[in-house]
Amino acid sequence: MPTETTQFSEAARIAVPRPAKLPIQLVETEEEFAFIDRPTGMARWGASGFLMFWLFFWTIGCVFLAFRVNAERTVSSLLFAVPFWSAWFFVAALLVYLMFRKDSFALTPGGVYFIREALVPLQRRFVPLTEIQSFESALQHTSDDSPPQHVVEMRTLGRPLQFGVGLNREGCGWLSFELNRRLTQLRADSGLPAAPVEAPEQPRRTSAAAQRGDAEVLQLMDSPVTPPLDTAWRRLEDFQSVAFQQRGEFSLTGMGVALFLCAFWNGIVSVFLYQLIVEKQPGGMEWWFLFLFLIPFEAVGLLFFAILGMTIVEPLRRTTWRFGADAMRCTVRWIGLGPQWRYPHDKIDRIALQRAANNQAKAWKAGQRRIAEAPMTSPFELIFSTSGQEVCRFNGLTEGEARWIADTLLRERPESFQSR
Repeated sequence: MPTETTQFSEAARIAVPRPAKLPIQLVETEEEFAFIDRPTGMARWGASGFLMFWLFFWTIGCVFLAFRVNAERTVSSLLFAVPFWSAWFFVAALLVYLMFRKDSFALTPGGVYFIREALVPLQRRFVPLTEIQSFESALQHTSDDSPPQHVVEMRTLGRPLQFGVGLNREGCGWLSFELNRRLTQLRADSGLPAAPVEAPEQPRRTSAAAQRGDAEVLQLMDSPVTPPLDTAWRRLEDFQSVAFQQRGEFSLTGMGVALFLCAFWNGIVSVFLYQLIVEKQPGGMEWWFLFLFLIPFEAVGLLFFAILGMTIVEPLRRTTWRFGADAMRCTVRWIGLGPQWRYPHDKIDRIALQRAANNQAKAWKAGQRRIAEAPMTSPFELIFSTSGQEVCRFNGLTEGEARWIADTLLRERPESFQSR
């Protein structure tokens, strides 16, 4: 989901007044700043009330279908009920999330602890103080038509983190300022460089090119760069090349959405296919018309099956980059099977860091204003060049991962990788 970020200069270090009402439960001490954020107002009771009303009548229909399936014990009645049951489970899960979601956040001398739960833990994360860059007030857009939501985004060397959904503009501005102020103090106490403190001024307008940014040529650092704590990449032991491998991660949310789409869509299509193939209904030319009419719907259903299958086998995926003296190789494998790309080179003389091209800023129209948007994940890519000619790009990285991989190559393979 895209976001609009608000950034400020060092001159904007002014005190931000605390709003009179904050829909979060604060816990402040000298060394720790923590809060608990629960959905309130329309974010909770408005949408939840409508879903509860809808789910009540939908449950009656689903129970009726269950009795019908048990009485008839036919394939057609079971297939007819599947879309209704899948929609019930999806909406019930969404209702639980809206009603019981709770974010627990704590900024401590060691770093940030974050837990998101809805009856059961959904996300746990710890970000060390050394990897936190800043906190920024942002606008989160769920769709082009719906109004944006105010959030606070924590920028890190790894994946960013968004929280504070439901805060208004003043609340996000104060919370981001207070977190930056305390972050600066904690950095000073730990002997780390200070982070900029921000204030809730008007967001600056940024073009797509400015949001993407010019490529930064990376150089060998004085001390080895370590990978971010949340990285999915790991260093492989390889005597002939410098190799890195990423393992696929299981996503409960992705699995649930893919399963719902597959069950709902294919449940509806299967009702018609059962009548068409098993019951041979309707007859004559109408059979052929329905057969041709269902082809695009079957294609979409197969696509949903493929998405579900990819979600299931994603933990088995292994993406490997091997950097040799004369070539770079990228392989993507699922249980040993998958494509491979080879990029030969004489010597890499330039390694540049850049935001991925698919993360260019977009614009969202609000009345007569156009507000610059920035993506939430902001992936980076490494660009490898020889004599001014680009050899390949290593994308899908966070900033910390890209700097770690580039520094490792420059440090361990100086005869094959340089940067100037």
